[in-house]
Amino acid sequence: MKMKQRILILFILLQFVIGVKAQCTFEQCYKYYDVNYYPYPRTIVTSDGGFLTTMTCDYDSLNPASQDDLDMAIVKNDSCGNTLRRMHYGFPNAADEASGAIETSTGEYLIAGTTEGGQSIGNIRVVKFSPKGTKIWDSIYTGQSESICFDIIKRNGRKGALLCGYMTSYLPSDSLYTPYIMEIDEDGNLIRSKRIKTHYAGKSLNYFIKILQPNDSTYDIFEIGQDTIYLIQTDTSFNLRINKPILYTSTRYLSSFVTNDKKNIAFLAHFTDSNYITSTNLFILDINGNFKKRLNFSKPPFDTLPGPPDFISPSIDNGYLVGLYLMLLDSNLNLLKPKYKEIYRGRIYSSTQLKDGSIITSGISYLLNTTFESLYINKMNSDGNFSYFGIGDAKSENNYLNIYPNPVIDELKIETNSFHPLQIEMMNCTGQIIYATTFTNSTTINTQTFAEGIYFLRITDTNSGKINTQKVAVVR
Repeated sequence: MKMKQRILILFILLQFVIGVKAQCTFEQCYKYYDVNYYPYPRTIVTSDGGFLTTMTCDYDSLNPASQDDLDMAIVKNDSCGNTLRRMHYGFPNAADEASGAIETSTGEYLIAGTTEGGQSIGNIRVVKFSPKGTKIWDSIYTGQSESICFDIIKRNGRKGALLCGYMTSYLPSDSLYTPYIMEIDEDGNLIRSKRIKTHYAGKSLNYFIKILQPNDSTYDIFEIGQDTIYLIQTDTSFNLRINKPILYTSTRYLSSFVTNDKKNIAFLAHFTDSNYITSTNLFILDINGNFKKRLNFSKPPFDTLPGPPDFISPSIDNGYLVGLYLMLLDSNLNLLKPKYKEIYRGRIYSSTQLKDGSIITSGISYLLNTTFESLYINKMNSDGNFSYFGIGDAKSENNYLNIYPNPVIDELKIETNSFHPLQIEMMNCTGQIIYATTFTNSTTINTQTFAEGIYFLRITDTNSGKINTQKVAVVR
């Protein structure tokens, strides 16, 4: 074959592989125990094309000897949903909660949250991990009595992170809860922090729950105080510029973001109006906090939905993604693609629309267990379709199959919730069976002696006879 023909064939194959990878969709569930802690699971898109999800899990059921043991749970997936890393992190027999994560300028991850370890009852904690899950540093920031972290974001125009929450003080001159904001660099060094004692109409404000940065010179923060939602704006030295009540009659904050064009702030909240009618509303503000639009989800065409939405995030065309179910609204708040609301397999609490129109979501699900909630991660294409996971009927509970890490170096782990034994056979590229066993819930294959290359797993349900085949790469 001529060299030009070989190059052409190679180019076509390469384009095919790239196209297939770009269209990857998936659905993953991970068994945890009692993940129902605020904040719910959050997923960020990483520079390698994959995803990093953080949440808080109850470690008690995994370790019966522990008492009240909450851990930061961290899951790393590639772009097609393969589990590259799954870990939990925290002090033994203590509460360690994850509030979110960012990726640094050099590709590491900062995981932020709250811990009982440290000098006070609660402390803000940030842990830096390498892309392979190795801890680089672990910093605890201790307040006067208790400090709680609710959010972490990247700083615009500079390296590092912003964190917000509250700090408590039992000094007679202070209110019990004081909103708190802090700034750190990528090495965990504290650059500045501030307790912002803001008041409005005699009401003291309680805590910062969300940080927004519409430009490089100001920070917008949503704040909660006595059933009131405020928009607080500071400069980059945390000096107060705006202190404005947005809603102040029996409200509950849900979600917010700055639109991609940096012109508006969108936020979702439960709100009781002057007629004492409570509903979930999407509010659009300008950057200075002035009202522009309002969408009431108790009115048509949204009044037929099975429940009120819980979160919002931006779409790539300056529209809005709205969940519990995942609806798409255009920039004028008109409903698009209502098929998204039909996705009930997981209750979604965060979402991001990628440049190709696909959507990555995370939340909780009962697909693996009817008693305990599981971490649920889903990636669908721009039409709302995705690949179901597991063995057997995708709509049954007995369909959980998790194979990780892939690629694998020394140990390949396989987990399932099948009630029946599964037979596993591992074959090399010539079809020769090099490993075989039978297991029920989980098993580990030692791959240290396997040659580097591509292998195939054939997993057979001994009850139904159904076969699941997976490709696994062994690397050195």
